[in-house]
Amino acid sequence: MKERPDRPYSREDLIKAINSLDNSIPSEGRSAGEYLHQLNIRTENLEGKRVLDLGSGSNLNLARQLPEEGIQAEVISFSPGFYHGKTWNERAERADEARTLTVAGMAEELPFADGSFDTVLAFYVTIYLQDSKRIEIAISEMIRVLKPGGAAYIGPIFVLDPVRKVRGIDTNTI
Repeated sequence: MKERPDRPYSREDLIKAINSLDNSIPSEGRSAGEYLHQLNIRTENLEGKRVLDLGSGSNLNLARQLPEEGIQAEVISFSPGFYHGKTWNERAERADEARTLTVAGMAEELPFADGSFDTVLAFYVTIYLQDSKRIEIAISEMIRVLKPGGAAYIGPIFVLDPVRKVRGIDTNTI
């Protein structure tokens, strides 16, 4: 069992720990292989399925790389980033990449009908939601858009809000 420190953590220790968490979160470049491995995704929950990739990032790696993993799926890439600048559809260099469907929006208000997807993936999404209430709403939305018997893969789960509310830490400076 790990012993507790002799003194409480200082403000600087907490800020350093929080910053190291923030800086370790990949914002882009997650490969399809990373999704499969880190979320422990079962291939049968993707093959031939309609998949919602929440927080896909503008590189759309999951949608583009699943066929390289031998998996054929209809992937809808969803990210608030598609509001800003060009979407992948506008940047695509190859015709097959241009057919990838991208949708802009927030995880707490998914613009899809109930039961629209066989599988929902949320890889490194919760860190950007910033508090447990927003995470709860987003997970409720994920469940709503899943078909009966569908699967949701969410991870890792990060809730930094309680840590940031520690007395003496100005969350605007972190």
